[in-house]
Order: sequence, then structure tokens, then C-alpha cells
Amino acid sequence: FPVTIFPATVTVTLKDASGNVVSGKTVSLSSSRAGCDTITAVGGVTTSDASGIVKFAVKSNAAGSSTYTAVDTTDSVTLSNTVSVTYTAGSVSASAGFE
Repeated sequence: FPVTIFPATVTVTLKDASGNVVSGKTVSLSSSRAGCDTITAVGGVTTSDASGIVKFAVKSNAAGSSTYTAVDTTDSVTLSNTVSVTYTAGSVSASAGFE
């Protein structure tokens, strides 16, 4: 039974220890189900903007739950928060974001 692929959006907001947004950092996003999921930077932009934001479109070719992890690759810092997206045949649960 094929799964219809629907994209979701994962929004990453970079902040420093004081809660201030951090711009100009390169961010990557990875999935716990790399073989099933496709991750694309929205607009091809992987650098945090003036609001500290980078957005990724994520989609899967298999039903199930994926956990996404973001890394500030400029400073080699893995963000402690993760985001889970549940894919079901014909739909996706929702857009998600983390800081």
C-alpha cells in the first residue's frame, strides 16, 4: 500500500544562552529515518536569518514517526530539542518547530 507523500515544515530558531536570536549560522537537519525521509531547506537557505530562523520542508515515503534533529554546523552544536512528525497514509500530522 503506497503512502502519499505530504510535506511538513520544520522551523529551527537559533538562540544563545540568554535567549537572544542568533543569525548568520549554517544549520542542518537530520531524520531518525534517513532512508525514508527527504529534507530540503526552504528556498535553499540553510543560514539563520535576522530572526535566527531556518525552515526545512520534510516529507516521507513511508508511514511512521520521524524525529528531526538540528545542528548549528557553524559552531558544531547539536540543538537539544528535537521535533517529531508522524506520517500516515494520505496525510501528515502537522507542521512543527523548535528552538
